[in-house]
Amino acid sequence: MRNRYLVCFLFLCLLAAPWMISAETAIAPDQMVTPWAEGTDSITVPATLYFRYRATGYLARETRQISVSRPDSRELAVIKALLDGPGSLSPHLNPLFPPGTQVLSVTANGDTLFITFNERLLSRYPDEAVVLNQDYSQGEGQLRRRLAMAGLVNTLTEDGLYAQVQVLVRQETNITASMRLSNSYYLLDNQELPSPLVRSEGYVLTPRTAAGLLLDSWKRAQWAPALSIIKPGDAQDAADIPTEHELLVQLEQAPRLADYLVSPGTVSLDGQSATVVVNLRILKDNGIEYVLENQPLPLQLREGIYTIPQDALQRLLKAAAQ
Repeated sequence: MRNRYLVCFLFLCLLAAPWMISAETAIAPDQMVTPWAEGTDSITVPATLYFRYRATGYLARETRQISVSRPDSRELAVIKALLDGPGSLSPHLNPLFPPGTQVLSVTANGDTLFITFNERLLSRYPDEAVVLNQDYSQGEGQLRRRLAMAGLVNTLTEDGLYAQVQVLVRQETNITASMRLSNSYYLLDNQELPSPLVRSEGYVLTPRTAAGLLLDSWKRAQWAPALSIIKPGDAQDAADIPTEHELLVQLEQAPRLADYLVSPGTVSLDGQSATVVVNLRILKDNGIEYVLENQPLPLQLREGIYTIPQDALQRLLKAAAQ
């Protein structure tokens, strides 16, 4: 009888052994091995970077794989890539920052990311005059600096981990009371310290923004701002694609646009196209106004922005001229 009990006891021990070993060797979540602990020197992560689209006042996206080297953070690596400028396959994109701008440190505090740059951030761009005139300062000068900060913040808030960014500058030649980026960076005549920067959707050519840029150019009868986002459509034959001069002549012959409304639009499942709905108030030569309602305007994702296909624009102009 004793032998029978002993055999049963040993059998139960064998059944419990795997569970006992599993409990003893379980690894808590905060102790799990990270990629760095596995001996790798770098990892690759996807990132969406925002750069200036040609000479416009808008930003376009560039998606690429970023190499993060030990012991850098993902945020630091992404900012370095942004400072390096767009890739060789994106000739339509322009860098945002003066040459020599470096990121010195990145620190997160809740949903705010603190970024410290060297003082080259405050330098002139290579094509800027030593003394900036007022027209340039209030126009292109301010625009390119606001685009730089918008590109920075939009890049770092793309994944939703941070809601705002506080930019700091470590100056060596002109020591100031605060390292925070002041309004003087934007060529404004004051040293006020603005609040942390938040995402700027107004600089991104979303479907609605792109359609609004087109229609605003039409309304003002100044087509130059819209030409950069008007592209040949996928269904257009090469022989039907007009030159820029021919396109401009067509646009200048369009009826007068008095006002318009644009819907937010619907983006396709793959993100490569979108459609907005526009309502146009057209003013005829005889002074009579009429409203063209619920006109669908398709857009295509090209070069990191939503563009207006030429054939879709021509259909809209034809409908407006009736």
